[in-house]
Amino acid sequence: MNSKTKAQALQEKLNESLREIYTLSLRADEQIEQYKMDDQGKFSAIFQKDSGFNAQADHFLPYLIEVSEDVQALDNSSDEELTAKLQPILHKIQLMSEVLQKFHAIA
Repeated sequence: MNSKTKAQALQEKLNESLREIYTLSLRADEQIEQYKMDDQGKFSAIFQKDSGFNAQADHFLPYLIEVSEDVQALDNSSDEELTAKLQPILHKIQLMSEVLQKFHAIA
């Protein structure tokens, strides 16, 4: 399997994960909006600055967009670049999944 095919297969799998996170993110963001209207959502960011995300937002969607852009940037990556870029992406996806699951468990 050449680098381009490997990157495309990897992107497909990652995009599948992002589609699952997207639905959870939308529901969580709606709930966060409700908390804010009820004067309960008093925080400035979902993830801390050292979490690996560049985004700093009080909703999940900006984080999801960042990961999606990271996945799309895999397009023209060599095998070495794929390996280097993949770990931070997987970390972000795992972190988002964990936080969203916890959020929905208590919301």
